[in-house]
Amino acid sequence: MRSLKQKIYIQLFIIYLQYLIGGAFVFAAIVKIKGERFTTLDGTNAPMNSPFHLFETLYQSGLYWKFLGIGQVVAGFLLMTQR
Repeated sequence: MRSLKQKIYIQLFIIYLQYLIGGAFVFAAIVKIKGERFTTLDGTNAPMNSPFHLFETLYQSGLYWKFLGIGQVVAGFLLMTQR
């Protein structure tokens, strides 16, 4: 019986998944590097425990928002280059 690493369809699925997640990281990071909001919903009127409040707080932090974007680009490219 062959191991999981030897099965070609599992290898292709893993490669496809790496490109999919890496592309999503890069796509989301471009918005952050430009300095725009990640979501169009306003987080100022959202309850404290909602994710929209977190995104708004990170967006208003400025430099940290761009740092997160750069980190996401690096992680996305590392996933897509399979390193």
